[in-house]
Amino acid sequence: MNYGVRLRSRYDTGYLHGHVTGEFHSPKDSVALQGATLRISSEHKCRLFLYDLTKTKVITGVAQAFETANPQDELAEGLRNLKSAVLYSRLTAHELLF
Repeated sequence: MNYGVRLRSRYDTGYLHGHVTGEFHSPKDSVALQGATLRISSEHKCRLFLYDLTKTKVITGVAQAFETANPQDELAEGLRNLKSAVLYSRLTAHELLF
């Protein structure tokens, strides 16, 4: 994992904007980011998340995109109560499936 996240928060409105940079290996880094999202949501009562990956090199494949978009177990249960959006600089097969 070699990426960074810079957060701009509006905790009072339940909104968080994250800028992700560097190499992002999906699904491993996606699962880590989803876990962080749940922790932030729990700590600050955020329900709305916007992640900007336009400056990120996403390294993945189409099969891995399915795993990223369909988390399992406790992670999936927690994420169902949140709303999120992801910005990409271009649409690859991974992003189209995701």
